[in-house]
Amino acid sequence: MNVLQSGTYGAVPTNWQIAETGDFNGDAKSDILWRDMSMGGGTVAIWLLNGLQVLQTGNVGTAALNWQIQGMNAD
Repeated sequence: MNVLQSGTYGAVPTNWQIAETGDFNGDAKSDILWRDMSMGGGTVAIWLLNGLQVLQTGNVGTAALNWQIQGMNAD
């Protein structure tokens, strides 16, 4: 495996975790789905990316912490 490029998006609070990655907007580039895992959390947010650049962010909603977020290509 070859690393073609690397970068940083900045600091993310420790209570937020990556829930899923994938092409959520159909532009053939990976995006990141985040989830607040703190007690009373459950907020889900998305970063739409263009390679290493964050194009758009948004709040998707909330999902109880005992709910599992399933990937788009999961069986």
